[in-house]
Amino acid sequence: MLLATAMCWWQFAAVGSAAVSDVPPAAAAEVKSLIAQLGDSAFAVREAATTRLAEMEASVRPALQEATKSRDAEVRSRARRILAIVNERYFQQRLAAFAADVENQQGLDLPGWSRYQRIVGKDRKARELFVEMHRAEPRILEATESKLASINELLADRLGEMFQAAQFGGSANLSGSSAAALLFVASDAQLKLSADVTNLVAMLAYQPAFYAALNGTRAEELKKLLEAWVLRETDDPTLLAQNVTLALNQNLTAGRGLAQAVLKKDDLPAHAMQQAMSLLARSGEKQDAGQLERFLKDDTVLAHFNPNSVDRDVLKVSDYAMAMMIQLTRNDPRDFREGPLRWNQGWNADLQTLAFRSDEDRQAALKKWTAWWSAHKDKLGKD
Repeated sequence: MLLATAMCWWQFAAVGSAAVSDVPPAAAAEVKSLIAQLGDSAFAVREAATTRLAEMEASVRPALQEATKSRDAEVRSRARRILAIVNERYFQQRLAAFAADVENQQGLDLPGWSRYQRIVGKDRKARELFVEMHRAEPRILEATESKLASINELLADRLGEMFQAAQFGGSANLSGSSAAALLFVASDAQLKLSADVTNLVAMLAYQPAFYAALNGTRAEELKKLLEAWVLRETDDPTLLAQNVTLALNQNLTAGRGLAQAVLKKDDLPAHAMQQAMSLLARSGEKQDAGQLERFLKDDTVLAHFNPNSVDRDVLKVSDYAMAMMIQLTRNDPRDFREGPLRWNQGWNADLQTLAFRSDEDRQAALKKWTAWWSAHKDKLGKD
């Protein structure tokens, strides 16, 4: 991790007001002498020079970078090791300075910060999470800034490593900060993700560490990152269905756009459409009820129920669509059918409360509803 951090943060050296300044002549002479001593025939001299260079400030890095190209193998090896140490220290200093600069008085920057602000914000809590993300996944976040072509390989390797470790109880288990960083990178619409990487990212929110973080002190910020991921445009019907369920389970506030996109599809299973209707009913506006009108003629069966082991209640897509339209328009379900409408955790309606004993009951309720809908639908959104 140390070497990876040093490599990716070498390019970050000149960003912000804390950029590396020119080395004073006296110090430059000392650095040159110390680098030469890295190849000295005496082990003690090489060790002393290594220790001294490793203690120097970030301004020593250009000279060390040049030393990594030396003809002397010993100089090259020691220069790489020292450069990793200096870069890591500078990296931590930069992160600390960035976290402290809540008012942005110093104009400091980190890879991905501009897009992150648009998604999460820029207050102290948002900054703290961003710093935690950089500490957890510096290489991945550097990749999203430079739009590296290898982003799929980087994400696949890191996700595979973490999921494998989690499966076998390893120490590299997924942390909330790592999951946040990976979700943030993957939600960038400018990056072309492979199907394999997309499927792996979709699993992040169901990992215990991230699920726990979603209910902790970083909940608000993490949910915004999760929303950015579920709203990422995709034609994958399975992923769309997963995202709708995720938005419902985590009570995401950005569900309206996702629900609208899903409900325009014609190739999703009835259960996915039912979930999307719930999401729209929770987060939509009155006028959104019109998007469900086409489902009033859908006779696809969602579920069967036998409340008394004799009679069989049936729930169809049309029944659910009518109930969600009633909910969206702020009507009382009992004005159109018998019994109250109950809701389960995750804002899914209790399916059994929406089922009908007979088609006669169904048609009677539908007749009442369509009459109300015809009289009021053109006025919705105008009051």
